[in-house]
Amino acid sequence: MDRWVYVRSLAGACAVVGAFGLVAPGCAEFDTTPVAVEHGSLGEEIVQVFCERIAAEANPDDVTGVRWKPVCEGRESPPADAPPRLVALMANRARLAEALDRTLPESMSDELGTFMNELLPFFDPPEERLPTQTRRLADFLNRLSANDEAIAALERIGTRQGYRPLRLALGVTRPVLAYPDFDQFTDLALQVLLEGAAREEFDDLSAALALEMATMEIDPSDDEGARSTLALTRRLMFTEDDLFASGRPSWVVTRDTRGLALPNMASGRLPAPFVDTNGDGLADIDALGRFTATGGELLDLPTPFHIVDEGAVPRDTAGRALSSDGQRVWSYFDADRTMLAGMTAEMAPWFDPDAPTLIQMSRGLPVLLGPDMETSVAYGAHSHRYLSFDTNAGPMLDAVHALGELMYRDETEDALLVTEQLLRDHESAAAGVVRGARYLAVRGDAYPDAQLTPNSIFWDEMIVLARRLAQQPGLLEAVMRSFSDPRAAAVGPTYASFMRNRDRVTFDSTAVNRPPVGLPLDQLVDHTAPDTFDNESLFQRTLALIDGLNGVQVCNREGARLNIRVLGISLQWPLFGTAGECELIRIDNVAEAYARTILGTYELELQSGLLTAITNLADALGIDVDAALEEASGITGLTRHPTPEAMNRLVFWGLSDSTGLSSCTPGPDGGDCNSPFAGQMFAPVRDRHGNLVVERYHGTIFAWETPGFYEGMRPLLEVLHTPGFTYDREGHYWFGDILGLLNRHWASTGSTETCGPGACSPGDPNFSYQSNVRSYEALVADGFDDGPEYGGLTARLHEMNLAAEAIEVRPGVDGVAVLADAAAMMVDPDRNAGLTDRRGRSMASFNDGSVSVPMTPIYLLTDALNAMDTAWAAAPERRAEFLIARRAMADQFFTTDTLGTGFRMHNQRGRAILLTALPFARERIDDHRAQGDLLEWSTGLDERLGDTMREPMFAALIRFLDAINEDPEARSALARLMGYLVNEASDNDAFLSTLYAAADALMVFEDEDNIVPLMNAMAEGMAPNVNEVVGGSPAALDIQGSAARDALDLLNDIAQVDDERTLRQVLQNAVAIPATGEEVTPLETIIDVIAEVNRATPNQGGSLAGEDIRAVIGQSTDFMLDEDHGLERLNAVVQQRSCFPEAGQACSAGASMESRGLCYPGAMCTCGDDLTWRCARP
Repeated sequence: MDRWVYVRSLAGACAVVGAFGLVAPGCAEFDTTPVAVEHGSLGEEIVQVFCERIAAEANPDDVTGVRWKPVCEGRESPPADAPPRLVALMANRARLAEALDRTLPESMSDELGTFMNELLPFFDPPEERLPTQTRRLADFLNRLSANDEAIAALERIGTRQGYRPLRLALGVTRPVLAYPDFDQFTDLALQVLLEGAAREEFDDLSAALALEMATMEIDPSDDEGARSTLALTRRLMFTEDDLFASGRPSWVVTRDTRGLALPNMASGRLPAPFVDTNGDGLADIDALGRFTATGGELLDLPTPFHIVDEGAVPRDTAGRALSSDGQRVWSYFDADRTMLAGMTAEMAPWFDPDAPTLIQMSRGLPVLLGPDMETSVAYGAHSHRYLSFDTNAGPMLDAVHALGELMYRDETEDALLVTEQLLRDHESAAAGVVRGARYLAVRGDAYPDAQLTPNSIFWDEMIVLARRLAQQPGLLEAVMRSFSDPRAAAVGPTYASFMRNRDRVTFDSTAVNRPPVGLPLDQLVDHTAPDTFDNESLFQRTLALIDGLNGVQVCNREGARLNIRVLGISLQWPLFGTAGECELIRIDNVAEAYARTILGTYELELQSGLLTAITNLADALGIDVDAALEEASGITGLTRHPTPEAMNRLVFWGLSDSTGLSSCTPGPDGGDCNSPFAGQMFAPVRDRHGNLVVERYHGTIFAWETPGFYEGMRPLLEVLHTPGFTYDREGHYWFGDILGLLNRHWASTGSTETCGPGACSPGDPNFSYQSNVRSYEALVADGFDDGPEYGGLTARLHEMNLAAEAIEVRPGVDGVAVLADAAAMMVDPDRNAGLTDRRGRSMASFNDGSVSVPMTPIYLLTDALNAMDTAWAAAPERRAEFLIARRAMADQFFTTDTLGTGFRMHNQRGRAILLTALPFARERIDDHRAQGDLLEWSTGLDERLGDTMREPMFAALIRFLDAINEDPEARSALARLMGYLVNEASDNDAFLSTLYAAADALMVFEDEDNIVPLMNAMAEGMAPNVNEVVGGSPAALDIQGSAARDALDLLNDIAQVDDERTLRQVLQNAVAIPATGEEVTPLETIIDVIAEVNRATPNQGGSLAGEDIRAVIGQSTDFMLDEDHGLERLNAVVQQRSCFPEAGQACSAGASMESRGLCYPGAMCTCGDDLTWRCARP
């Protein structure tokens, strides 16, 4: 154990060095259990070293130290004339020794001995790594001591004792040092920052940080808006909800805007003994921030949480201070129930080391913020040049501009309210729609070929269609409301079947009134093959059929006769000869006629006035003319109010030949067709393209008789055939136009039944844009179909509609009306007069550039997304990572669970986050509306964000994170550490420490009176000449020569030689919570004793006054720089080392060292000049 003696000889000095940051990371994984201590060993030796140094300073003539030896060894009490610092040290001897013993247990003797030897080369010239660091640290501390404002701030902050539970007093320091992989993280981080991929970016970030800190100023304005961002963030993050809670209350003392504990104002007013004599709404304080009574005398108040040696203070089970009447003295909130806790906990999956969502998403920022841009900004007299982003060209800011153009609108606020109420009061309905949408998003991966053709204008035409609907008052809302009908909810599986199958459903020509032939559907479309005649889905053929018949007029043919039997009597009309074309029957729009037959409202109007009079008379006489029509045609339901089934048979059976595949050409008497009745009345029907309907659409219309099809169609058809909604303002038939738009884009470029661009133009027969909407059929079919493996979208929309109808936004206005109004606002240019994009353009272009249309919010959004796609094209790897991260976040927040027949959001904490953010957004809108600056605030969002993102700090931070991203090992290491800190299951109070630190930061950062001067002072730790540079010095900013950078460099170098990771274990020991007694770490005890010994009046107790802080700094820097008794003396000794003989002993001349470093008992050593360093126990 001889090496342990050597450890004792230097541990005192090295402990002081360590106290000021000369520490290095370790690499092995250590047990976090506090180490058992054998009291009276190394800890007492170190206390003795300090004691003797203090004694030597007080009595320099006592060379041997004989007078103080018994006192320093603890065998005698200090005499009356003992130096006050020595008295204070010995009064704290027991607790300091115990803390040191816990930090440097004897079980680590071999490791500490080796580590001390490994440090020796760091003293050697010319680098003098350790001496240089102590000198730079001393220089920084002396600068700090000379800064009156910073010292005053430290004095004020020092009065805030007991603001956290003892266990969490060190903040994140304890869990970070106790982090199981801290050694690997620090090794890798230091190498990446100082030598690796992020070195240049780290320098830029350090420079920006130093300049920002040095030029921080206190805002002299009393305007609440000037500090609104932090206050608003705090209000949002401190919102409480049971859904955020983990079940472990985490009480945090509430602070006022000065950073002071807020008295408990449960009654709504300031309680005694607090007073507010100046009427500012805050309890009175003195210059140091201590609470005062009416006359200015200090109030005797308990600290918010327990502090060491506080005496008998009444507290509740959570440690909160109580007054004599049992009321809490201070105001507290349960951080566990706040959005801050919820957000922090939800961040844990974002730091999965294999797929760190947040870091992956950050990969997209350099692309989305805009191209690189050299720029400069003034810090005082210094012009700081740096690499930023041209946010004027950044697509992300285009999206923010679109958001800003929406935020000031009444429609938006109403929509936010409806969304909030759906999530809060109708969770099943909201979760059902989310489930359906998420199903489509995820299921899309199974259909990679589902893509529109390049430059397709499908969505542009859909927007135009929506605009037309919105401009016809009440129509868009009525269409949306049609989903409330239960019949609409059930049609999804039918549509799905139509999209999957291509069957030709026909009729039995021998028994035409029987059900169709070919049901159920079972012939699948091959979506990998072109849409030829035999490979079109029934849905595609249905669209084509309705579009083809839209606007087609059908009349009786020239030479037609109507033959019917009434009361057994055969009648013919005309009575003599035959009718001219359209003389008997005229159908002005076949598509509309079909739709109305589905509704049961269509009437075959007889064109002959005399014939109409005869049928009216027959009706009056009780003669069943409709039965006569059925008998004459042979088609059940073919009456003057025909059924859709009857209309199907009239055309496709009556006007086809016996095969059912071809149109017939009726003879003069109506023969040659399946139905003489049809042949007598009609010629073969052609669609608007000139195609024979029977042949082009063979086997299509009879599929409509699939159970549920007509029923499912009726809710929408009822709306579109309501008076005033049937035609648009130009007289176009709405139902035909809607399906016609779909048909124009449904086909692919491989279609054999349509004519695409290039070969044909719009308006030509069979023209189609061939946008390949068809490629989405299988995906949409899965989304429409019911069942646990499908999306059930129509049923989910139905349920959400019912829920929205149950929400009353204001009298007479429900949720559906609000959502319809918001949708109309998005697409209607009449409601967006003067709207422009960020570049001032008032017109938007179709995707192919063919058409210009007035700018609307929907185009602002789509143009922003298109700009993002363009930017992504140059960075496919970044895009891939961004999309992976986006998917992960969607999975985290929008996954749903099935509960019986309903649904719920799987992530209830995520739901609570939305239920907090939505009303917060509405409150912000209301606040700005009340202030009269809503429009300015909303439309300025993009400009303000762009300015922020261009600033040196943010630009440097984004580039720094991007550089970290480029190193997979560094990225993984950072993700693991961050994940550990925000994971509720982590050891070492990691999550709680992070939560308390974040909560305190949100409250303390508003305390500008203290934060600003401290930041100003700390800037010199980042760059010692920063104030000179800001003042106009032409010198370059000295980042490399700073105390902070030098400390990092030294840590990196030490880590390379500390193979056993000894210093890592020492640091962990220093922050370990004792197994019993007060929850105070050794580090806290050591710091407290150092302060008590070295303050202006040693061992005075209480917070440190300004003179105390300067005294502690002065003693520390004196020790660092003292060439006779301090570290400079140690530096000189180590640099001249041959041996360190025992005091008073002689060395044999010419003897040589056997050890690698300092000698220990039994070692052979060569004497130096007059070295007196002791290397053995007395």
